[in-house]
Amino acid sequence: MARKERKPNKLVVWLKDHPMPACVIVLSLIALIAGLLLGGVNQLTYQSPEEKLAKNLSKAYESDAGWTKVENLSDYNVSPSDSSTTLTAAYKSAAEGKDVYIYTTSAKGYKSGLELMIVVENDKIIKIMKTSSSETMGIESKESFLNQFYNVDLTTIDGFRTNKQKTTIGKEVSAVSSATKTSNAVASSVDIVAKYHKAIKGGNK
Repeated sequence: MARKERKPNKLVVWLKDHPMPACVIVLSLIALIAGLLLGGVNQLTYQSPEEKLAKNLSKAYESDAGWTKVENLSDYNVSPSDSSTTLTAAYKSAAEGKDVYIYTTSAKGYKSGLELMIVVENDKIIKIMKTSSSETMGIESKESFLNQFYNVDLTTIDGFRTNKQKTTIGKEVSAVSSATKTSNAVASSVDIVAKYHKAIKGGNK
């Protein structure tokens, strides 16, 4: 009995006869699958702004302090030395017996968008943490530079400045020679924190 010959698959035949459209279809399918996979990964790793803030606060001050946002920052009588630097938020520890504040800042350095979290405990800066930056200098690696801001009573000074800035107001610190603009951005961020902290603690509105 003769074996019945199988008819070729019409789709396979069409793909062989039309190589260019077939290539486009295959690439489109690959792109679609890759997009779906990427979307799934993003969905799994997505953090809401609130979740990201909570994570950064916990990372900045590794203690179950609890945080209360300081409202109406614009009411305080503060004049920053650099108009491109802003204090974006302030948080106070809600834990009993804790005198801890965390401030978030935004400044422009060599490139735009240097965002920091600055932790103040008992009126002294104990940590400066980058939360977002496009700067080439990794500020966390410049310990000798950052150490100049630590353990200074913010209620007794009029802010900070680097030796490369034009202003003469505030405690002077030495900028990193190879990263002057980023150093100035960090100093301006700490400067505005120092001024706001002094105003908040003194009720200077």
